[in-house]
Amino acid sequence: MIWRAHADPNRPCDDIDADGTVKTLTSQGVKIYQSDRGLPAQARQQVIDRYIQPHRRRLAELVASPAIEKVVFCHTMPGIGTRGAEDKGELRPLFMFGNDGDADGTPSNQCFAERALLLTLSEIVETSVGDLDVDFNFCDVIRYNHPYTGGNSLNRFDPQALRGKQPLTIEINRDLILHNPDNIAPTRAIVNRLVLALAQWRRD
Repeated sequence: MIWRAHADPNRPCDDIDADGTVKTLTSQGVKIYQSDRGLPAQARQQVIDRYIQPHRRRLAELVASPAIEKVVFCHTMPGIGTRGAEDKGELRPLFMFGNDGDADGTPSNQCFAERALLLTLSEIVETSVGDLDVDFNFCDVIRYNHPYTGGNSLNRFDPQALRGKQPLTIEINRDLILHNPDNIAPTRAIVNRLVLALAQWRRD
């Protein structure tokens, strides 16, 4: 396992100034290492060669495998837009579904999750949110493709390898857990329902 503050496989390898694969700053702009440049170039490349590239190759193989029927990338996000984000300082939703599309959930590529699936997943969240303690500030229960579109994850793969697998990203507001640890179990239950619905989804 790689500590995400040290290396993040979901970031660009050529970004060495901030929030890249091998980080120099946190998302809040705090230095990780004493040096402003982070790890020395040789050490940074070793991390990429030893951990990041093998991880990405294996993930691409799995995504392309006929045995994999659905693809979902699940992340957590800060409850307020961070320093370098387009929504800096703005409240974020409890859940976000991304298919690299627009705010209505229409995907940018027919190989990505269709809008109808996002609507179905949204119904699950809407009917389950009563199980959560949400007595904190947030903007909406659900949004599509904002503040993230999911393109950073989805576009790293051959679209044809994703066709029919309804790939999407799910972002969960981190404040759900930071506000009340008792939200862990119901949040896990919601994610389980989402994954089951995705597994059972069939195009009409």
